Amino acid sequence: MKTAGFTFLFSLVLMAFSPLFSQDANQAQSPPAANSTPTTTSLFPFRPLDQLVGQRFVFRPMMTAKQQQTGYLGFDFDYNPDYKEYLGRSIKILSIGGSKYFPKIQVAVEDNLKEFTIITEGGSMNAFVFIPDVEAAKAQWTNATLWYKGDNLICCYQEDADSLALVKVKKLSQVKVVDVGVSWDPTRPIRFTVQTTAGQQGFVDVNVSGTNVSRAVRGQNRFDDLFFSQDPRTLFAWPDSIWSAIRSGNVIVGMAPEQAKMAWGTPKSTGSDGPDREAWTYASGNTVHFENGVVTGIDAPRTDDAVTPDGYPKPDP
Repeated sequence: MKTAGFTFLFSLVLMAFSPLFSQDANQAQSPPAANSTPTTTSLFPFRPLDQLVGQRFVFRPMMTAKQQQTGYLGFDFDYNPDYKEYLGRSIKILSIGGSKYFPKIQVAVEDNLKEFTIITEGGSMNAFVFIPDVEAAKAQWTNATLWYKGDNLICCYQEDADSLALVKVKKLSQVKVVDVGVSWDPTRPIRFTVQTTAGQQGFVDVNVSGTNVSRAVRGQNRFDDLFFSQDPRTLFAWPDSIWSAIRSGNVIVGMAPEQAKMAWGTPKSTGSDGPDREAWTYASGNTVHFENGVVTGIDAPRTDDAVTPDGYPKPDP
């Protein structure tokens, strides 16, 4: 199986970081993780579009079918750059004009000075990834040991079939980051290629700063949503029975909300069952009931379904 891995055609020249832009106070951010100092929010601050003049971006890769169907979109005058010609090449923003909701961005390709006009919607340029985020993430996390919060799954890509495959791993598995690069997902621009202690390898795409990510999802899929920087069992003094359930992806009676969320992730919706009662509903249809902050029941856990509790496809046995 081929894991994440596009060989990019560009070679990034490390550059000194300019002073970090002030964070947009109106933009939702993930809360800092208790176990990371300094926080990822301070290391990777959100940079609003109107403060990106002079900044560098790179043309992102795409899955094969996407390359053939659409290529790079979002350019003015009905001209979209050829995918194979521009993959991995870097651009610099020259100016930003247009309206507040549909800004027009003038950019120049750095190696041939060809200029393009980009029309954005939602506050992002989907064809590009912010180079300072890639460089900083490489420096921060390459060869780092992390603990993966994912729902028992790590995605892998089979290039010959142009399809995603899934590798089953234990929740909170210890992983080593073997590479950091550019993702094809504009909502999760940075790709962590990771390897478990058992030798399983795959990738996790991460939104490290929210810069050049659509405002609708800018606060989602952050590093602190996906990883711990140290073994969580050293952070939380929970009984072995709780840790065993979490690592197996199970919610059990007696869990606290934080423990249930660690086992099944963030619910699709929450509601009240009455005074001091709460219900969490997941994409799979499973509902977890709480009373006074403790799990009292789980409705119809569908272990035979083809999805995990949060709605992702289960891997083959």
